[in-house]
Amino acid sequence: YNSWYQLDMLFNITDYYGKKAAVMETGFSTYKIVIPLPFPLPPIIINRTEEMQKEFINKAFPTIRILTKLNGKELVFVGWYELTDEENPSVGLPPEKYFGILNVTLVPKAGYEDLKQQFSEW
Repeated sequence: YNSWYQLDMLFNITDYYGKKAAVMETGFSTYKIVIPLPFPLPPIIINRTEEMQKEFINKAFPTIRILTKLNGKELVFVGWYELTDEENPSVGLPPEKYFGILNVTLVPKAGYEDLKQQFSEW
């Protein structure tokens, strides 16, 4: 993930209104979806793995900390979008089921310990 304009926008808005900033939700969905295409085209396969989620954690959180310091700002809160995957999400899109850092049976995903470490560095 290399686009951080939303963080800059957040700081601009909070500066304008004289408020403090917080990142309420950040996350990375681990899902696989197969989109069939008409024959003879092969299906489109999107596979976002637990290892990719872990990589996101270890890139995004340090980047958020660095950009916050470089801009001379403060974040009062940073949150992870979902604690657990959802068996029956309210939104029927496949990615929405898999934002958790724990799977649906509460088993930690690959990035669980890394996320704990990243939060501890705030």
